[in-house]
Amino acid sequence: MKKKYLIILLLITIKSFSQKVTDAHLKYTLTLNVGNSANNELLKTLYEDVKNKEDSLMVEKISKGLLEATKKLNKLSSETDIFIYPDSVFIKTIDSDIIFIPEKFKKNRTLYKENKTYNSSFEITEKLRQIWKTEYKIEINKNEKKIINGTEGYKITITEIRQSSIGELIDVNEIYVNDKIKIPFKYYEILDLKKKIDLSGLILEVKSYDKETPSLFNHYILKNYNLEKQDKSLIKQKE
Repeated sequence: MKKKYLIILLLITIKSFSQKVTDAHLKYTLTLNVGNSANNELLKTLYEDVKNKEDSLMVEKISKGLLEATKKLNKLSSETDIFIYPDSVFIKTIDSDIIFIPEKFKKNRTLYKENKTYNSSFEITEKLRQIWKTEYKIEINKNEKKIINGTEGYKITITEIRQSSIGELIDVNEIYVNDKIKIPFKYYEILDLKKKIDLSGLILEVKSYDKETPSLFNHYILKNYNLEKQDKSLIKQKE
């Protein structure tokens, strides 16, 4: 009898330290890093190379515009709200609403721009998966830790290697995660995964970039969260 009580106590203890989540609201601060000094110098060089040549007006305008855009967008911050439901996710960004169906990797996006609304839909089908031949390399380092807004997490690096018509594309997500709260990674639309991977947790920070241009990246930091049942009327209004 004593052994039975010890087993029950152990199961209760494990459950108390690990929480499977079906509903949640996550608020992230997103910062765009669109260039460092090397990128700026590259644009400046392009601008200087073409500005005194014949028939270079168009290229000159483009290079000058890119340089100005880099200065304006660099370190630009906004907030991203993620509402998780058992079968779907609603994402609200500074300029769009996204309904994401994790099981199908399907996105319905509404973009708001210059007082106009644009709708688009995209689904990663089995045919696309066969064409892309996506593979994931996952590195877990529980010794590399951070405390972000009072919550401790360890580092996971997910490298996505995907074949395309222009060759091999490699995207990297550097993540800090707390695995005591079990939110499947497939619910995180911000990771832009192409297929399911067997990871879960509360993502505290994400840095996403193309391997060829690591200085250009999206940087998400978890600002706050709650694990209460979410109001699904938010998503129903958009369907």
